[in-house]
Amino acid sequence: MASSTVLGDFLRARRAGLTPEAVGITTSFGMRRVPGLRREEVAQLAAISTDYYTRLEQGRIRPSPEVIASIARALRLDADQTEYLTQIATPAQQAHRDTDPHEQTWAAAAAAGPGRRPRPESGLRHRSAH
Repeated sequence: MASSTVLGDFLRARRAGLTPEAVGITTSFGMRRVPGLRREEVAQLAAISTDYYTRLEQGRIRPSPEVIASIARALRLDADQTEYLTQIATPAQQAHRDTDPHEQTWAAAAAAGPGRRPRPESGLRHRSAH
């Protein structure tokens, strides 16, 4: 299952498990078609736009750590649930991005096979003289 589907499913399930009264919302916008909080209400509690929350639930964007924390507070997640939200909302490529580029070059060279030497200059961009 794609991580965006897992994220959306988790957020929808958490929304459905909360009542407006449980989070201090006393004003309603008419009859509810589904149980739990509306997307607009979660967005308001998390101090983000409804559009942003909707795109997040649909898996179209990746949130910052601050947004993840804000949503966790809005949905009243405990520590384990917050950790799970962080894991499913953070792409696996994020860890790659934090790796030192030189380390990646050497790792790629090592993966190329024995007897092949890495060429550090291959990663450099050369400027042409005008």
